[in-house]
Amino acid sequence: MKKITLLFIFILISTVLISCGDDNPAGGNQTTLLPMKSGTYWVYMNYTLDSNNNRIGNYKTYDSIYVAGNITKNDTSGSIFINYHIDSLGSITSDTVYYSVSNLKVFAYTNLIEYMLKDIPFASNITYTQHWMKLVDAEDEDWKVFDGIIPETSVIIGTIEGNLSAFGSNSGNETITAESKSYNTRKFTVRTIFTGNFKYQSYKIPITLERKTYLYFADNVGLVKTLTEAMKIEISPLQPWSFPGQEQILLRHHIAN
Repeated sequence: MKKITLLFIFILISTVLISCGDDNPAGGNQTTLLPMKSGTYWVYMNYTLDSNNNRIGNYKTYDSIYVAGNITKNDTSGSIFINYHIDSLGSITSDTVYYSVSNLKVFAYTNLIEYMLKDIPFASNITYTQHWMKLVDAEDEDWKVFDGIIPETSVIIGTIEGNLSAFGSNSGNETITAESKSYNTRKFTVRTIFTGNFKYQSYKIPITLERKTYLYFADNVGLVKTLTEAMKIEISPLQPWSFPGQEQILLRHHIAN
């Protein structure tokens, strides 16, 4: 079994904040960052990035995301998004998350966190309440996305404890090339931060880690691109960890009328 530490939870949360043909309008005159009608879908190609955030060779995987229906959680209406992931060997896995929109805001339910941490055996140690998290907001400058407590938990050697948080900010506009065309996108930055302590024998080492993910939404289209920066972690007396980055780019999509 792979040796996985709780620090890897930090990596996963910062890596997969949303896992989004023809070009149909969203319907009516209302502008939205994330179309929500059943039958809408997006297909993405995923690239692994090296320490300089350059694509590594021809290694690619794919995600297909489909809007499957409506759901109500905590008195808020949202939509069911089913994500099908195809790895480099052609194996397919699927998961379900919920999203809700309000004007130029996108909210994700906390089952997004559960989806990202499903393969971590001690992920249940993170404590938080089930709620809608504001993922992006084109009408605000800064906001908190997520906040969770990690109680003292055993890892490979020693224990780790602390706080895991994510913060969003509006980063202006940027032109992105996808589907062989140019999109004028709204760029958002999500900073995932872990602050806590690593305990090894009689040593107690304070840890602060930060990783950035950039989300690019096109009006009435959805997520066009995601880029998560690579990161290296060095904590004495352990060997350093190198975590690759990831880039996700839109291949094709369909917006249901």
